[in-house]
Amino acid sequence: MITIEGEPIVELDFKALHPNIAKNIYGGTNAHISHDDIANDLDIPRDKVKTEHLSFFNKTPYLMKMSPLYNYYTK
Repeated sequence: MITIEGEPIVELDFKALHPNIAKNIYGGTNAHISHDDIANDLDIPRDKVKTEHLSFFNKTPYLMKMSPLYNYYTK
């Protein structure tokens, strides 16, 4: 229902977009990173992983180290 100059816009939702961009930039070995895989690997709830991913890649290194995701990405 939202338009720009009369043209309807389209919203796209990519699952775990930021982690997969980082994987490609830094040469990760997984084919695809998912919130579920990280939650299982770290034994933390999926919703916590998903919420943390919203800000993780924008944090300073100091704050990244305080994140529950830090150990996953340092591997």
